[in-house]
Amino acid sequence: MTYEINLGYYLLNGTRSKLYLNLGGSYNSFLSQSLEGNASFISDALPPYFYTGKTRENCFGITGKFGIITSINSWLNLGFEARYLALFPKVKYNYIPKEYSITRNSETYDMILIGIVFGFAF
Repeated sequence: MTYEINLGYYLLNGTRSKLYLNLGGSYNSFLSQSLEGNASFISDALPPYFYTGKTRENCFGITGKFGIITSINSWLNLGFEARYLALFPKVKYNYIPKEYSITRNSETYDMILIGIVFGFAF
């Protein structure tokens, strides 16, 4: 689940095509897959307990987007977009027993996403 606020500028704003550049902020909440194995790599002070379930990651992000979108007809839009996403997660790990759950704040995930954009207008 992602909530995103974008501020942007149309570099080209034609009747059917738009070339845009956006800068935005986002709040992301997602479940990562559960892992099995020794989890002691996170800190030497922690006992080597195992992951017990899915990990929920809630984080804020900064997004830069560049793309072009074209109106196919009056209700369908299609385009391409390149996006740079920097996530600042606060990751909660689930261990056995529960008192060994930890939170880390210091990591940043950087992603470059290239994809197809489509939308419907009503």
